[in-house]
Amino acid sequence: MAELPGIQRETLDVDVVIVGAGPAGLAAAYKLSQLVAAHNASATEKKLEGLSIAVLEKGKEIGSHGISGAVMDPRGIAELMPDYLERGGKGRLLIGGFAVFGVLLILLGFAPSLLPALVLFFCLGAANIVFLVPNITISQEATPPELRARVAGARLALLNITWLPMFAISGALADHVDAGALIAVAGALTLATAVFGAFAPTVRDVP
Repeated sequence: MAELPGIQRETLDVDVVIVGAGPAGLAAAYKLSQLVAAHNASATEKKLEGLSIAVLEKGKEIGSHGISGAVMDPRGIAELMPDYLERGGKGRLLIGGFAVFGVLLILLGFAPSLLPALVLFFCLGAANIVFLVPNITISQEATPPELRARVAGARLALLNITWLPMFAISGALADHVDAGALIAVAGALTLATAVFGAFAPTVRDVP
C-alpha cells in the first residue's frame, strides 16, 4: 500500500486473513484452527505454533452484513470471462456452480491437513462467484427497475430467516459431532439441491 505524507496507518501482522464473517468465513476460520491443532498434535517438527487467523468483517458486528442491502458488482468476473453468462445459460451456470460448491464442501470436510484445506478454501470462493452472479442477475432481470431495491432487501431478509434454524441445529450438533462431518453433510445437501435444480426446467433453462 502506498505511503502518504503525514498519514499513519495501524498495521496488524497475521498469518491467514479471511474476508467476511458470514457462515462461510466463520466456518473456514474454525475449520482451519482445527486443522492447525491436529497438525501440531501429530507433528514432531515444523509445528505451526502461534499461527494467527484474522476474520475481517465490514459490518459493525457479526451478521450485520447480511442486511446491509449491498448488491454484488459483477464487473470483476465480467472482465475475466466476458461471455461467462452466455456460455451455457445462466440457469445451467448457477446449477453447475452450486454443484461444484457442494463437492468442494464435502472434500473440505475430509481435508487431511492444512494445505489441502487452504486450496479448497480458494476454490470455494471461485465456485461461490460462479453461482452467485447468475443468481443475482436472474433476479434483477426478472424484477422491474423500480422494485429491485425492495426485492433485493426482501430476498436478504428471507435468507437470514432461513439461516436461523440452521445456526441453531448446527450449533447443537457441533457439541456432539465432528465439525468436518457437519461440513461434509452441508456439502452433500448443497450437491443434492443442485441435482434437483438440474431436473427443474424453470431453473435449468434460464437463458
